[in-house]
Amino acid sequence: MIKSLNILIMGMMLWAFSAKGQDMHFSQYLSSPSNLNPALNGLFDADYRFVLNHRNQWSSVSIPYTSYSGSADMKLRIPYFKRELFGAGMLINRDKAGDSEFGTTQLALSFSYIKRMNADSTLFVSLGMSGGFTQRSLNYEKLTFDNQYTGDFFDPSVGSGEVFTNTQFMYFDFSSGINLLYQGSGPYGFNAGFSLSHINRPAQTFFGNENITLSRKGLFHLSGSYRLNKSIQILPSLMYEKQNTFGEFLWGSSVKISQISKKLDARSFYLGFHLRAADAYILSTGMDYNNLNIGLSYDVNTSGLYPASHGKGAFEVSLIYLLRKFKPQLAQKKFCPPYM
Repeated sequence: MIKSLNILIMGMMLWAFSAKGQDMHFSQYLSSPSNLNPALNGLFDADYRFVLNHRNQWSSVSIPYTSYSGSADMKLRIPYFKRELFGAGMLINRDKAGDSEFGTTQLALSFSYIKRMNADSTLFVSLGMSGGFTQRSLNYEKLTFDNQYTGDFFDPSVGSGEVFTNTQFMYFDFSSGINLLYQGSGPYGFNAGFSLSHINRPAQTFFGNENITLSRKGLFHLSGSYRLNKSIQILPSLMYEKQNTFGEFLWGSSVKISQISKKLDARSFYLGFHLRAADAYILSTGMDYNNLNIGLSYDVNTSGLYPASHGKGAFEVSLIYLLRKFKPQLAQKKFCPPYM
């Protein structure tokens, strides 16, 4: 049977996505550490960390692309390893895109090893790995086909004339990463890491073609902190990822303003500006409220889609909650900077 034009176009789009496409991504990439690098699991100033992310994109152009992510990770302290820590975490992602409701559901578990590199606990190296299952799905009932056009009008009661054998498939995915953290007693600190995703290159197909695989993705991230005074910190950061022929480069900075007033419960406020090369500029704000960090951002589209989007890109919100199970002991050095 000769496939309709819509099926041909859809198939080409699916092939492009599965063979070379980019994964789900967030503009607030530092606020989604488990998606950024598995080596970041357990690397924070608390015992437990809970993270929620939501992104809504292209609502002004088409059916919105929606992404949800939730993760939880924790420190593991083992008595026989005095200079080491371990981290463990779980990640759940859900993404839905376009008319066909092309969906991605991911469940992954991660583990990290964190090594203290000097006596005063200012330099740490961590290694991480993540593995889990991902399900892809399509809703063919949301699509239209040429057989349903009678010549004068569209008749949804007419059969599509197409036979679909698979509406979903599942695969195992494996990733790993490395991270370097420095935070001394001086005014500056930095964090740098690299992760490699889809190491096993899982098959991506609705039509039984096992030769179509998901390309490996390399991601580099770098963030820093510089304290101007007791109230103001500069937090520059950048992220570059590449998957086959597709790449994304995002860079910018936030300003953290602390101790504005003793009457305010919020510990600090954030204002940020970032650029995604050839695509958008990103305005962000946020605040710390006790152990809760809230982040909001908006992507202003500047790409070739601007005539259709009129600059309307994506809205994003992030929530990070830190839980301390045990009262921390007094120490001269902090294990991790607050912005982590």
